[in-house]
Amino acid sequence: MRKLTGLIVGLFIIISSCVVSTPLYTSGGNGGNPQEVNEQLFYDALSPYGTWVNSSDYGYIWYPDVNNDFYPYASDGRWVYTDYGWTWVSDYPWGWAAFHYGTWDFDADNGWFWVPGYDWAPSWVIWRRADGFYGWEPMRPGMNEGMSIRDGLADPDRWVFVPDRDFDRPDPVRYFAARNNNMQILRNSRIIDNVYVNNDRRGLRYNSGPDLAEVSRATGRNIGRVFITESDRPGTRLSRNNLQIYRPNIQRSNGMDVRPAPPSVRDLDEINRERNRNSNLNRENNELNRRSYEQRQRNTEQEQNQLNMQRNQRNEEEREQVTRRQQAQQQRAEHQQQSTSGDQRNQSRRESRRNRRSESTSTPVNHRDNNNINNQNPGVEEKQEDKR
Repeated sequence: MRKLTGLIVGLFIIISSCVVSTPLYTSGGNGGNPQEVNEQLFYDALSPYGTWVNSSDYGYIWYPDVNNDFYPYASDGRWVYTDYGWTWVSDYPWGWAAFHYGTWDFDADNGWFWVPGYDWAPSWVIWRRADGFYGWEPMRPGMNEGMSIRDGLADPDRWVFVPDRDFDRPDPVRYFAARNNNMQILRNSRIIDNVYVNNDRRGLRYNSGPDLAEVSRATGRNIGRVFITESDRPGTRLSRNNLQIYRPNIQRSNGMDVRPAPPSVRDLDEINRERNRNSNLNRENNELNRRSYEQRQRNTEQEQNQLNMQRNQRNEEEREQVTRRQQAQQQRAEHQQQSTSGDQRNQSRRESRRNRRSESTSTPVNHRDNNNINNQNPGVEEKQEDKR
């Protein structure tokens, strides 16, 4: 009896685990009909990539873990043309869901958030055409195809414009027009209302985007059609002219005993409080960093001033040494010049004395003539006597 009880409990656990796992992947697969699941798929599959929040306006909404410059239908992705119209192919692992089911809105405090939807489309955007540009805007929650066509200039910053010649490039983000030009472009634009009716999806209507022939003329390239095949696991894979994408039918969970819910839900007020705490911490850290930087700057200035003083002192000492050397050289030169001048004067005196002696010895004295001269000029004899 105890063995039988254990066997029954084991079978019950196995059956329960199978039942729990069935909402994610049920029927359908590659090349077959889309799978039938409920919104629990989104809650489980997107939890690793962002934060689920319970919103009073929309219920469960999802904030992706992305950079601050993230923009839906613009960041890390491209447009390709399929049988359903222009289809956004995202590089994000969660792009199969957030860019093909549901809509996006922007919170000034927390950034972009996604509101899950039940219907698949190649994209949920509003399209516009201007001279030289194609533009699109993520549809807001609660909008439908008719409302999107009537939407106009409500919020220019939500729009993305790209030159028409670059529309189909694999990296269109490199060619986006500056956002501060959006209003001017919007004023000269017109709505694109190429409505597509998807009879495979309960007659779903959406805007399929610009005309393929027109885009081919604008780009100067022959744009080929990409064919969509079904995937049985979440994800997207583009290979040449084939797009393999997971796009199950999402069934509403009305009447279920246990309503689907994210495995982890955060309160928006709690997130805001945490952000405020982090902001305060960041401000404090920035203040500490600023003070530390200023102190380092002061220390650096002091060290630089001290180095400059030492350098100036060394330069002054070197200049004084040079001056002293120059003065010593000048004094030696003057002394040498004086010595040379004295020697020259002494030499001149000696030569003069020698000349006089030589003259006195070489010239005979005629006393008789001298006496006659003296008798005639008595002052001369006195002068000569004085000279002797």
